[in-house]
Amino acid sequence: MEYIVNNYGEILGTIAAFVLVCDRIAKLTPTEADNKIVEKVLKVVYSIFAIAGLKVPDITKYGK
Repeated sequence: MEYIVNNYGEILGTIAAFVLVCDRIAKLTPTEADNKIVEKVLKVVYSIFAIAGLKVPDITKYGK
């Protein structure tokens, strides 16, 4: 628990980078199913960031 508290910024940054990469890969594929899954994951991640007090711009609107 101490590790998480001391390094929450790096942990959240890593999660954000991973989700961003998944979002970009999903945008490259022709199916809409994976885009919907990534959008749901992004909502969860944004909720976690909001709880942590971090403001995150909506990256999904730039790809459309």
